[in-house]
Amino acid sequence: MSHMSRLLLSFVCLLVLASISFAQCLESFNAVNAGEFTLSAGTYRAGDTLSGSILITNSFNYSLSASTLVIKVVRDTNVSFGGDVVGEFIAAQNFSLAPMASDRVTITRRLPAGMAPGKYWLTAYVHSGTFDTGGASFMDGMYIGTTSFVVTNDYPDYVLINRSTILLSGQQYAPTDVSSQVEQAQGANVSVSFNLTNVGEAGTVSVTYRLYLWDKYKTLELERLLATGVIPADSALAQRLKNASVVAGITSIDVSANSSTGVSIPIGVLPSDAYLLEIEARKKESRSLLDVRIPVKGPMGAIRFAAVSPYALEQSKPARVLACLSSITEMQDLSEDTTPQMQADLQIALYSGNSTTGTPLYSDSRILPLSPEVSPATFDFLPTANASELTLLLYLYTPDGTTLMDASEVHYAITSSERPPIFKLQSAEAGGMIKYTLSLTDSAGGPLVGNVVIFVMDTGRKTVNSLSTAITGKFEGTFAAPPGGYILEARETTRGLMVNDTNSTPYSADRARNGGQNGGGSGTPGPQPPKPGTEPLSIITLIAAVFLAAVLAAFAIYVLKMFKKKME
Repeated sequence: MSHMSRLLLSFVCLLVLASISFAQCLESFNAVNAGEFTLSAGTYRAGDTLSGSILITNSFNYSLSASTLVIKVVRDTNVSFGGDVVGEFIAAQNFSLAPMASDRVTITRRLPAGMAPGKYWLTAYVHSGTFDTGGASFMDGMYIGTTSFVVTNDYPDYVLINRSTILLSGQQYAPTDVSSQVEQAQGANVSVSFNLTNVGEAGTVSVTYRLYLWDKYKTLELERLLATGVIPADSALAQRLKNASVVAGITSIDVSANSSTGVSIPIGVLPSDAYLLEIEARKKESRSLLDVRIPVKGPMGAIRFAAVSPYALEQSKPARVLACLSSITEMQDLSEDTTPQMQADLQIALYSGNSTTGTPLYSDSRILPLSPEVSPATFDFLPTANASELTLLLYLYTPDGTTLMDASEVHYAITSSERPPIFKLQSAEAGGMIKYTLSLTDSAGGPLVGNVVIFVMDTGRKTVNSLSTAITGKFEGTFAAPPGGYILEARETTRGLMVNDTNSTPYSADRARNGGQNGGGSGTPGPQPPKPGTEPLSIITLIAAVFLAAVLAAFAIYVLKMFKKKME
């Protein structure tokens, strides 16, 4: 191979690796998937307590920590401006999930006595630290899972924000439409107005509002980092947090029975940033919620995701820090504009333990271009020691290193929900019957909830019987044994696991064959769940990488041919 050929091949390989990191940054917004999302009943009366559960899985190839599961209650109105958000609550918080690990969360919520009758949806979102890892809770429709129920009520008494009347600085704002996220010019006097509709008796409605940087959950995490000293108190980011928190208020409005009234919220002039104004109207128990996205033009960058892989770290085994960055004064994750808007200085530091008393493992900094499209930055290193508890700090400065734009802390510590699933099958034949035992646990032996399909086949792999059932840790059953031997195969459909076991002629009542974890035994191995620290690639990532590799390879061959032709 010529020197030019080797250079072109190296160039293609580097671009393929970059394309994988880019795809992973895009996938980070939907790292968590929702499986079963069920309720105890399909219909409730207003004032009843709703209960159910949701199964969430980290389908991403990085561990997630400091996560929060947010549930919204949305009334189905079948209008273009989206359903009425009548509730929002945290179903679980401060949990961690390793790749392919799952957690079932129980949901309990009392419904307001005056709730409007009709169909409702529960929608689920996940935040991990300062990152959106399961949809975007500030945008209608960008959720990871949903389930519906019906409310009956003979005496409705509630208030709602009329979503078709929302104006942002005099321009119509549609919460369901990304294109309506109108950038506000620097120095513009920002305001939000809407109509408030009262259904039922006359009364008093309280309207509260507060402005956040990016969204409520990121701001709360940034405020925690400020309180713990991770964010310097004299930094520009600390001042931005303070300035945003000042834009808050509460007002009381007396409303007549079955009436409508206009509400205006003056915000004033805002510095360049991406803001979220959260508004709540409340009458007795009933609530109506509205999130208004307010991007103000100007240079501002953010850390959209960051992680360490593999986790846990092993001494001298190659490791990587992935950081996903963008400019944020528009809806950059859906923008087609990839033109760099600015540059930023990204500084990272990795510790074994916490950042205060832990041992430094790695640090680096890099000047990077930022555009509205989320882009990756990768840092490869060799750990100097084993580490199962890690803290990753990231600071994003302006290029001169003087103005702190964003900060994140990612903490890793192994918990039960971070342990990968283990799927096992044991079977034995006796008296023409196959007795089998399935187990689904985490690596510490804790029971996991899932759904399985079990197939019994003859030695030619022809299915002669099957069973679908739920499993909580362990399931036992029997099948009639086909003549001449059997193959038993079980698939866990929630996580995509498979395990099998075989027994060939002659049958023996006292001989049992034990299937191994995720494809053990003498049958065909099934797909294995990733262990903590591995870095499996999702189908989307692989397709994107292979496609880009093919295009780049074709381009490289073309360039090489043209180069040879020119040399001739």
